[in-house]
Amino acid sequence: RVQKNDPEVLSFLSKVTEKVKKRYSDNHPLLAKALTNKGDYYLDRKSYTEARDIYIQVAAIQLKALGEKHKDYLNTLMKVAVCEWHLHDNENAAAHFNKAIRNYLSLADAFFLSISEAEKSTFWRTLKPNIDTYFAFAIETGLANPAVLKEAYNLQLKTKGILINSTKQTKNIILNSGDTVSRRLYNEWLSLKNTISIYYSSPIEDLK
Repeated sequence: RVQKNDPEVLSFLSKVTEKVKKRYSDNHPLLAKALTNKGDYYLDRKSYTEARDIYIQVAAIQLKALGEKHKDYLNTLMKVAVCEWHLHDNENAAAHFNKAIRNYLSLADAFFLSISEAEKSTFWRTLKPNIDTYFAFAIETGLANPAVLKEAYNLQLKTKGILINSTKQTKNIILNSGDTVSRRLYNEWLSLKNTISIYYSSPIEDLK
């Protein structure tokens, strides 16, 4: 079995990619997955040019096979952007970051209010690291390109708005439902939250 740090891992990944390519079509998602593993190998070793070139191939396959709003395609765009950032190709990095983030937010607008709390948590765990990466890029490159800082600011407002709207929606569903148990638990939680807020804002002497 090939391990991550095995010197033969690149040869192994190349062989797997060729086998997948022979068995499936050139535009099959499984080929994109095999190529992604190879791109990740280069990215882990900071070989950004090689990683970028492979991720661009992967993105082309995913765009055709999965569509421009599929999470795998958007994740690949983020990786392309990260490589371009490290290669100081900030113009293309900004374009790919913006495209990925905007499509992520489009997904959030379409589905966030209708999915379960567990699904929201999963979605947010996927989105937040990408947003943090974009903010890091904006901070580093924003002086030379103020438009990037503007996009980052708008993104911050947008994500806060999505979370606030989701919270309001959840509150309305609970309070307007006929489920007395859920309403009681919600009111108890609200009371506890307010109490904790008072404690945090009170002087230490008043809490003794």
